[in-house]
Amino acid sequence: MSLSKFTFTGNLCRTDDFSGTPWVELPSGRLFSQGGFAAWLVTSPDPRVAGEMESYNMVFNVKGGFFPGQTLEGNAHAHFTLYPTVGSGTWEGVFECLYKIEDGTNYHTLILNGHGTGDFQGMVIKIKETHEIPFATSMACWMPEAEPWPFNGHIK
Repeated sequence: MSLSKFTFTGNLCRTDDFSGTPWVELPSGRLFSQGGFAAWLVTSPDPRVAGEMESYNMVFNVKGGFFPGQTLEGNAHAHFTLYPTVGSGTWEGVFECLYKIEDGTNYHTLILNGHGTGDFQGMVIKIKETHEIPFATSMACWMPEAEPWPFNGHIK
C-alpha cells in the first residue's frame, strides 16, 4: 500500500515577540537560553496548513555576538502546535533552526516535523524553509518592513 503525498507552499511570520529566559553565557563562551515561546501566523493555499502556530520550550544555543561586524551561529530547537483553519485537529511536533549571521546577513534553515491529531490523525507533516535575508529585516507580522519566510512542505 502506498501513501499519498500532498505538497504545499506557504509563508511564516511571527505575531509576537519571543519570550523566554535571559541569555546565559556558558564557560565555553556559547550563549544559551531555554524555555522561550513565540506565536506565528502560517499562510498557505492549503487550509490544512494555514493557521496559527505556537512554538514553546524553545532552546537557543549560539556562539558569537549580536553586534555589527560579529559572526553568530548556532541552533534553536522547540516544540510546536499548528492550529489549521479547517478540521478539528492540530499538527504537533518539533522544529530545528540552524542559522548563521555573518556580514549583516542571516542564513538559516528551519525544519518542522510533526504528526496530526483529530482529523489529521495518522498523517505526518514536514515543513522546510531555507533562505538568506539581511539581519535587520524583520519577519514580525506587525512590522511594515516584514518579510514572511517562504516555505514548502508535504503531508503524507
